[in-house]
Amino acid sequence: MYQIDNATSVTTPPAPTPAGTPGFFTDGSAVGGVPATVVPAEWLNGVQEELVNAVVAAGLTPSKTAFNQLAAAIRSTSSVVGSSRGLRMAVAAASATATLTAAELVVENSAGLSFRISNLNQAINLASTGAGGMDTGTAPTSGYVAIYAIYNPTTGAVALLGKDATSGVQPEVYGGSNMPAGYTASALVSVWPTNSSLQFKAGLQIDRVISIGTVTVLASSSMVATTPTALSITSAVPPNAKFVSGTVLVQTSTTSTIGINLTPVALAAGIQGLGSSLGAPGYISAPYRRLPISVPQTIYYTSSNTAGTPSYTISVTEFEF
Repeated sequence: MYQIDNATSVTTPPAPTPAGTPGFFTDGSAVGGVPATVVPAEWLNGVQEELVNAVVAAGLTPSKTAFNQLAAAIRSTSSVVGSSRGLRMAVAAASATATLTAAELVVENSAGLSFRISNLNQAINLASTGAGGMDTGTAPTSGYVAIYAIYNPTTGAVALLGKDATSGVQPEVYGGSNMPAGYTASALVSVWPTNSSLQFKAGLQIDRVISIGTVTVLASSSMVATTPTALSITSAVPPNAKFVSGTVLVQTSTTSTIGINLTPVALAAGIQGLGSSLGAPGYISAPYRRLPISVPQTIYYTSSNTAGTPSYTISVTEFEF
């Protein structure tokens, strides 16, 4: 889309005439004496500016050789940032590099204008900085890295960009001050744990669910909690995590009725867990799925036991951000 630019065009739009009665074009009729509609420059200018302004508002630069800019502008107004199809990232063994793919992904700029990226297939290296690496500095030690897909609407360039996400919740659109030049749109696509060697831990991500190796967040043989007790799961999930999944296990040294329950808040709501009468000695385990996280990196639990020495274990195997 481009404004008219031939030798007979002018640089200043003519003043508009007063509005008349809305109507429609006609080819006219010689028999009926109806003249054909005259198409004035004023009307053509109006149509041109409506189209150009839609393109510019979408963050695009009008181009004389591009014929899909209006379509791109329309698509950019009807999508939720970060929504995707077929997003996947796998790290088979701890590594500083990883590749993220998606059939389609929506990114957004600071003005709220969105763009669709098709066939995303990009790598990131935590040992580098800039597009395809960390936004600045080094990856965190035994922390979390937010990964953004970043987009340059002028060139169509796409890359991944890492940001330390250990200390706080990261926004859906990159909010740091180290965006590589020319990239103006982004979307949060992952928040991945790192090890002590500044590498991605092994794991698998499908859409916004990340499966990790089992992380034990509670192992106690003495703690009976009759009211919801806060439990930090910082070692297993990032601040951005909204749901957590894993297993609970209880064990007793003698015949006992024993149990453990998990809740997302400090009250008896959304309870998941188990309770059982066990012989001596005995144990039982069960999974919990998509337990909501109401306070970042925190869940709550209660436990019970009627005899002997109890043992309680809570593990995390998956989180969703």
